[in-house]
Parts: sequence; structure tokens; C-alpha cells
Amino acid sequence: MENKINLPFFETVRRSFIYVFLHGQTAFRICAAWSVLLVFEMAAGFPVLCSLNADTCSGGLLQNLSVVLLSLAGISVITAFCRGIILHQEYPGYWNLHFGRRELRYLFCSLLYGLIVFLPAFCLGILTAAAEYNGRAVPAGISLLFLCAITVLVILSARFYLVFPAVAVDNQQEITFRKSWEITKGNANKIFWGQVLMMLPVFIVLLLLSVTYRALGSDNYMLKLCFSALMIAVSFVDTLLKASYFSHLYQYFMYFYRRDSKPEKA
Repeated sequence: MENKINLPFFETVRRSFIYVFLHGQTAFRICAAWSVLLVFEMAAGFPVLCSLNADTCSGGLLQNLSVVLLSLAGISVITAFCRGIILHQEYPGYWNLHFGRRELRYLFCSLLYGLIVFLPAFCLGILTAAAEYNGRAVPAGISLLFLCAITVLVILSARFYLVFPAVAVDNQQEITFRKSWEITKGNANKIFWGQVLMMLPVFIVLLLLSVTYRALGSDNYMLKLCFSALMIAVSFVDTLLKASYFSHLYQYFMYFYRRDSKPEKA
């Protein structure tokens, strides 16, 4: 692209936050059916609470299954909410329990994104383990250098974010990873730190829930049930905020990308 698009940082974050709370009814309709996950939590002994207090959690298969189910529900929610924002799709009912090809494509893109971002970290772990196996200590300077490199990579990878709302609105052929990288040139820091700000309220709430849960104890069944419901609700709020942010990024960049891509009239 000849003209670099300049993302308005604070305005994008502000709009993304406000949209979720101004469209709370739509958000609730999209998420409501996935409250069925609480049934699994009750049957499995509330493995979702492992993230609040690992000391009283057995972990293992049920915890992993809880994470997987919540992640799949999140993909369904984020896809639906992106379509609601970008395509103005309405959700009049409360039974939007859907996971089809579109959500599978989103899952595939998420896995591919994770591979791009975390493969260097995995390689670093392999090198460190190999060095320690051979009785050699990894110099602190080299470890710090790799850590800085990974941090930079994570920030730069924010330029791929447009792929996710593109998949949600069935525009994955136009907006590939390569095209997203091209369109968002010069905006990696803004996009990444905007996402951090979007996650900050949820992080604070989770921290408060963890402190409260540990203080109250974990032997009471109703207490576990309430906190499990809260954990699922907070997870959905985090997903909705992410969906709103991705959608507003997509709308902004696509508007200027398509405008600048139009051939000038003679």
C-alpha cells in the first residue's frame, strides 16, 4: 500500500469498550446458551476454579477439558459478536449455540497464529533444555536477548489481528495473514497495546476473584457454583471485548484500505 493507515489509538479503544456495554442485550443473547458449560463444571467438580486456586485443584484431564470447552465457546461468541458489529446481524433469540465451519476456520487461524508467535519460544525452551542436559548453563545475557526477541515478535504479530474478524465475516480470502500484515503497517504497537488495555479490566476482576475465593475458602458447594458461574461470565466478557476490538480494527483499516485501493477516476 502506498498510503500508510494511521490507527487512532485511544478512540479505537474507547469505542470498543463502549460498544460492548451499549449492546449488552445482544451480547447476552449470544452468550446465554453457552451457560450450559456450568452443567459440565458441576458434573466435573468445577475444574474452571483451578485458575483461582491451584492449591486445591487436582488439575489433569478435566481441567484441560474445561479449558478446551470454554475456548470453543469463546470462538462461537467472538464470531457471532463480530458479525453483529460488522454485518449488523441480529440475534433475536437466546439459543445461539452454534459451532460450524466458520468457527472451525477461526480455530484453525488461531492455531496458526499461535504457531507463528510461540514457535520461537518453543525453540528457546528446546535449546535451554539441551544446554542444561549437557551440563552447560545458559548465559543470562543470551536468555534476556531471546526474551526481548520474543516480546518484539509478540508485538509485531498484532498486525495479524485483522485475519480473525475477516474469518468471522467470511472475508478470509481477501484478508489473509499476508494482507493483514500489509494493511496494518506501522501500527503494531498501537494494536498490541490497545489489546492489552482491553484485557486489563478482566485481568483486574480475575485477580479480585482469586483473592476473594482464597479468602473465603473452597469447601462450600454453593460457593464453588457461584464462583464457577462468575468465571464463565468473566471469560465471556473478555471474549466480547476482544470481539469488539477486533471488529473496530477491521472496520477502520478496511474502510481506508478499500478507499485507497479504488482506481482514481480519469
